[in-house]
Amino acid sequence: MNDYFIKLLDVVDETPYTISCLEGGKDIVTTDRQLVESFYFVCRVKGLSPITLEYYANCLASLNRFLIKSNIHIIDINIEGVRHYIVGELDRGVKPSAVNTYLKGIKVFLNYIYNEGFLPENVAITIKFLRVDQHSKPVLSIQQIASLLSSFHSKTYTNCRDYNLILLAYDGMLRLGELVNLNLDDLHLIEHYIKVFGKARMERFSPVSSRTARSIHSFLIKWRNKIPGQALFCQFNGSRLCEDRIYKIMKKHSRRTGIDFYPHKLRRSGATAYLNNGGNIHRLQIILGHIDIRTTQEYACPTRTDIIEAFDKYSPASKLGA
Repeated sequence: MNDYFIKLLDVVDETPYTISCLEGGKDIVTTDRQLVESFYFVCRVKGLSPITLEYYANCLASLNRFLIKSNIHIIDINIEGVRHYIVGELDRGVKPSAVNTYLKGIKVFLNYIYNEGFLPENVAITIKFLRVDQHSKPVLSIQQIASLLSSFHSKTYTNCRDYNLILLAYDGMLRLGELVNLNLDDLHLIEHYIKVFGKARMERFSPVSSRTARSIHSFLIKWRNKIPGQALFCQFNGSRLCEDRIYKIMKKHSRRTGIDFYPHKLRRSGATAYLNNGGNIHRLQIILGHIDIRTTQEYACPTRTDIIEAFDKYSPASKLGA
């Protein structure tokens, strides 16, 4: 079982209570712990990544603190209780954006136990998110990406591996978990794409540029093909790099170059550059593996520099002359 869910279940109430069956059948005796365990196993069956499981565990831990403080069970939650939960989190100093992050996970959980017949009403559909100030998320400029990649001088295995790891995260716009799970037979470099298994193990293809395809091909010929195993990014012995290890690798190069980056910032930077270069947002949605285009549209928010440069070109006064 996921470590974060183990810690969560240690503090979830195990007091049994009876639920009247909504379909007129036999009453059910259960506990909050059993409901959380059931949700966890459904998540595992869906093939959710360890990071997603950690996210849900953190959301439910936040909810569980409220349940304990209010001396109620999961089945007692209604919209009024959710409002009290939100106020309680804000009073604890949790930022509205963080509360919304928790609410997204809690909504998934409440929707699940409603569909299983444990809640008389679907509280999830009535939950409204807090209004928060919209700030454009930082991305790396083309110049910063070029500077970062050009900083790899020594031709060692780890340097060549890390270079291609960063390049593929940027050009392929891959999630951290997708980088981890890449295998050698997922590469279709002649056709300029790689096969990716995204969230819930959904398969898609991710295009890569000619430059990236050539770089990865060179890495395979010079280094990777001499190492056993199927993982594209691995240690000398062939063992696959885990998510934590990739984070540490990128943090090391971030400190070395003075350029602040991490896996998702590279993905976001690549998507932003794609749009700035004239890419189609609907095609970008497919490349990124987004179900909802509104998620993709978050990448389309221009930075202040982009707005100023574009305005200078298209300004109403630009054609007035001196």
